[in-house]
Amino acid sequence: MNKRNMIPFLVMVAVLCFSVSIAIADTHVVWDGNFGTVDIDVYSDDDRYSGLFTTGIYINGVFDLDDYENNPYGYGVDTVVAYTHALVADGIIDFTNIRLDSGSSYGADGQLSTSIVNVLGGFGTLDFRTTTNYANLVSSNYNFQSNMQFTANAQEFVIFHKLASNPYEFALLDLQGSGSASVDYMADGYTGASGYYFGTGDGCYENADLTATGSGLLRIEAWADNNLWAHDGSWAQGGGSYIGTWSYSGSLVVDDYAIGGN
Repeated sequence: MNKRNMIPFLVMVAVLCFSVSIAIADTHVVWDGNFGTVDIDVYSDDDRYSGLFTTGIYINGVFDLDDYENNPYGYGVDTVVAYTHALVADGIIDFTNIRLDSGSSYGADGQLSTSIVNVLGGFGTLDFRTTTNYANLVSSNYNFQSNMQFTANAQEFVIFHKLASNPYEFALLDLQGSGSASVDYMADGYTGASGYYFGTGDGCYENADLTATGSGLLRIEAWADNNLWAHDGSWAQGGGSYIGTWSYSGSLVVDDYAIGGN
């Protein structure tokens, strides 16, 4: 199938339930409605999977995917960019992206970025962008969303983000609580088969911090075969696991949670 000749997929949704599963070059979905569900699965040939699921008593947002169909350097892998701006009341937003193909000299594919905001008795937002190509996966929010990639203001909430270079090497942030929270995740690094860079800023400006008020628990977890390190230089270790937890009642401020691993 020659996707260059296909019309971009465009849907505006203001209905109770919408679902789409497609393999197409460009996809643009906009939604706004009460008691709604949107479920999107997009396969860009065999290069990438992108999925967006949201449901709640009120949902609003946009999902956009662009397959550049550019095959840089002849590796047979296109550059693909997907993003979402999404809001939910009493519900969930789940945005997942998987790199499915890799240039022959760049190791295995399978790099993953997944983000979840789940709220009860309030609102949550998720604003995120992820790019994949022949060499890596990178989630860079420069010129897209400078701060507050994940927010919640609710009686109960969960904010979760995970980045993995493979099933056995990953880092994640899991914040669960009651009250309000804002998590900044400006960019990770160029994550490929040899390692990941969780919130480290892809070689430029790093903005990996969070604030929360109310009560709750934050968990930062990471695994890697060879090395793990805090991007601010506060700790480093050989391969294995790292788990950091923060319990709070009142307020919580974490200035830098960025981690690298390989």
